[in-house]
Amino acid sequence: PRAFGRIVQPVFCHRFPVVHDFVSQVCIIITFQPAVTDLLSMSAAASAEKDRLIEIFFAWAEALRKRIQAEDYWFDYMDPSSGYPMHEPRGGSIYSTMSGIQVLLPYRVSNSGGCWLVSHPRFKTSIYPATAFTTAPLSLLEELGV
Repeated sequence: PRAFGRIVQPVFCHRFPVVHDFVSQVCIIITFQPAVTDLLSMSAAASAEKDRLIEIFFAWAEALRKRIQAEDYWFDYMDPSSGYPMHEPRGGSIYSTMSGIQVLLPYRVSNSGGCWLVSHPRFKTSIYPATAFTTAPLSLLEELGV
């Protein structure tokens, strides 16, 4: 949707200087990894689980990026901790995975101690969300198992 394009396009303003270009060309991939513990907790176990899941996401996204770029399409993914793209130059703003979820999905999002959390219908708050963006067609993403 166009409203989402206005949120995300400034992050990728070097590649997509116009909101319409972003909205018409980019597919948004929101991922949810199940966690072994409730990530709402501020415990050492929750912190270790977040570290483990971000590394899994980075490895998955980097492998997918290589496969998509081999087909001559653009792909980048966000660092959920900083809100910055992993490969594109930093744009005029950061990307909030929670903002994307709020705009695109009917999931409940809440703030706990300054940390935004999403409640997944199946896994509740025992999930780790992260986002990637690509110009690859849906057919290629499906072929790659995304």
